[in-house]
Amino acid sequence: MHKQVLDFLKNLSKNNNRDWFKKNEIIYRSSLNEFYEFVEDLILGIQTFDPSIRNRSAKECVFRIYKDVRFSKDKSPYKTNFGAWIGTAGKKEASAGYYIHVAPGESMVAGGLYLPPSPALLSVRNAIASDSKELRSIIGAKSFKNQFKELEGERLNSAPKGFSKDHPDIDLLRLKSFIAIRKFSDKEVLDDHFVKLCLKSFEQMLPLNRFLNKAIKL
Repeated sequence: MHKQVLDFLKNLSKNNNRDWFKKNEIIYRSSLNEFYEFVEDLILGIQTFDPSIRNRSAKECVFRIYKDVRFSKDKSPYKTNFGAWIGTAGKKEASAGYYIHVAPGESMVAGGLYLPPSPALLSVRNAIASDSKELRSIIGAKSFKNQFKELEGERLNSAPKGFSKDHPDIDLLRLKSFIAIRKFSDKEVLDDHFVKLCLKSFEQMLPLNRFLNKAIKL
């Protein structure tokens, strides 16, 4: 990825206002196009190991940079990252997929389910409560731990409704999200092989995504 992308986002974080953005819109458009091309390369790469990602385009997957500040205390109008969600139906779905986040010092890839709606969350919990062996095998694999260390996500303080606090899988049942994350340094983002690094992580997420999507019957 070109250094201009990180430079633009870094400058935006220091000048998060409409006047500055308007003056630098040409640089924004150039940086966004660079990110679009990067996401297109990711989509093509993901399709080689996950056939559920078909006929997707970067336009369907990339998030807008404009923030919805109606209910936020932070009224800065722009996000200071470029992000994209690559799933079976682009970014407007509640299913497991692949996420790329580019921001100076905060770049990462992620996969799994982030705060799914109640019906999907219940389906995943039921699948875990019924038989957790598959999920534990996935997150316990050496290849998974080498990339992500552990399954992440917000947790309830107690057992979810309908499940015993003494359930042997209560550690997994308390999760509200089921996420695998790998962070990247700016040096890695600017490396010519960054696409390959992301795809390597995404491929290791595939078993987790398949388990979650099977649980919510996608």
